[in-house]
Amino acid sequence: MRRGDRRGVAALEFALVLPLMIALLFGVYELSEPMIIDQQVYAAAHSIPASASIAAVQGDGSTSLTYAQVQFAESTIFAEIPALRSGQEAHASSDSVTMSSVVFEPNPSTCVASVSSPCNYNAYVAWSVAYTGGDSREAFNQVTRPCGIVTQVPAGDTAPGTLPTLGVSTEATAWPDPILVVDVAFSYQPLLLTYTKTPIVFAASGLWPVRSVKAASVDASGNATRLLPDQQYTTITGLGSAPTSSYCVNPNYSESGT
Repeated sequence: MRRGDRRGVAALEFALVLPLMIALLFGVYELSEPMIIDQQVYAAAHSIPASASIAAVQGDGSTSLTYAQVQFAESTIFAEIPALRSGQEAHASSDSVTMSSVVFEPNPSTCVASVSSPCNYNAYVAWSVAYTGGDSREAFNQVTRPCGIVTQVPAGDTAPGTLPTLGVSTEATAWPDPILVVDVAFSYQPLLLTYTKTPIVFAASGLWPVRSVKAASVDASGNATRLLPDQQYTTITGLGSAPTSSYCVNPNYSESGT
């Protein structure tokens, strides 16, 4: 066989193999990128309430956040999910970040938990604030958790709008601590499916307990009154100029929204 013939055969083989190699590379990318984003969404849902709980600690041991602090904490979604900046989201208006303060109440209200007499607890949203996008020019979906009772589910259950807290609120021997909850949703559009209407939606919820507990309140005369766990939740302030569509406040928790 002539050298020119061998080169022609090699070129033909390369031309036949090249599309398969490209398809393989894109396939590996398309399989790995969603897995990476899924981990990023999970990490964001847990790191945002963790950082917010630090900012919430006050000098007297109580925990409180301003509306601006909540928005700032939620804005770290851009650092947690780089695809938000690279244009890989399917529909930016479908992406959302929501922070909520959750309180547990005994059911019935007269129940006092102890080792010998456990209680069941209902979960209530004291307030919920959705990320507005700030000055990023991204249009986030401003969805909040309803400010009322929350359906609790077993750990590992990811049903939307629920809390996987049945393990700590059913037959509990102690009053469950209040928590901060962050819900993150991100709509990802694979490159090979750019022109389809089937984006992949990743969602995760992160739960974080309060970092500091104010044990008692003291009146003007110096008398201390012990605070119950449902009075030790993270309150919200600075709602005066906030868009009403971006938050809700449970009227049963009057300290929120002051």
